[in-house]
Amino acid sequence: FFDNENTARRDEYLIDQESFREGWINACLHNDYSKHLGPAVYLFNDHLEIFSYGNPLSVQTKEDFLRGVSVPINPELTSVFMKIDKAEASGKGINTIVEKYGIDVFEFSETHFTIKIPYNKKVLETINSQEITQENILVKILGIINIVSCRIFSILYSRYIIICT
Repeated sequence: FFDNENTARRDEYLIDQESFREGWINACLHNDYSKHLGPAVYLFNDHLEIFSYGNPLSVQTKEDFLRGVSVPINPELTSVFMKIDKAEASGKGINTIVEKYGIDVFEFSETHFTIKIPYNKKVLETINSQEITQENILVKILGIINIVSCRIFSILYSRYIIICT
């Protein structure tokens, strides 16, 4: 996105890239893989949803989770991510999302949790004036996710990305 009102270059993105990355990693690490389903990203007209089959509230309170208290659901997978510097035990990821979007982007049920990340309205207006294809959106979103994380999860489990209108 290029801001015509400002002469200095200023990059703005459809979503906060760090929040998305942290949300995706949390969805992967808190997913219940015994259901043989991996986490997913769903794209809507005004937001995206990171969906995970798992409930971090099964091992901690909602308040602790939203404060960034780290309680691994999949300790072995968390250990792998920590060894390749893709995760840390600090709970920083949740704090990153809460600082940018607030606690209302998190929804919990007994079987899953969802992170609803709203699109940057200014960027969305610019995009809406262009042709949007599923492939273009996937390229933008997948570009945010570190390729190492993608490879690990594409090997272990299928990912589903669906555009919903």
